[in-house]
Amino acid sequence: MRATVKQLRQSKAMRTVKNIARRFVVSLAPGADLWQLLGYESGQDEQERADDVEVFAQYGFASRPKAGSDTEVIVIKIGGESGHPAVIASRDKSIQVSLDGDEVAIFNSTGALVKICADGTIELGDAALGATDGVVHGTGIDPFTGSTYTALGNTSAVVRAKK
Repeated sequence: MRATVKQLRQSKAMRTVKNIARRFVVSLAPGADLWQLLGYESGQDEQERADDVEVFAQYGFASRPKAGSDTEVIVIKIGGESGHPAVIASRDKSIQVSLDGDEVAIFNSTGALVKICADGTIELGDAALGATDGVVHGTGIDPFTGSTYTALGNTSAVVRAKK
């Protein structure tokens, strides 16, 4: 059975829609430069690869993921199937941070963490800062002794900050 022109147009349109946004693995994360660029490649059955792909990020935020099989990106093709590829999101499946509703975290593969909690406290790795009464209070657990920093006398009465 021969396909009609309408069927051919619809199938091409469907391929274009399906290929606008896809998941890939980061294959290249070159050094720092003015424009953040990454390389990506597809997985098993289809082979698609690109280098020097522009990374779009939220204003005021930047990150450079590691290359490797655990780091995935979502790539859109601006203009359709053969359009200009751009990375719009990335994640590393091996690094996960648990968040409750209304929480935000900044973290990397070394375990460094800044977490803004729903109650207004800010966690810095194993330590926490809170200023719910207008005074900054710090808490944390010493990883070697298991005691709080306050119990060890390892705190400061002076906090310098600008508002």
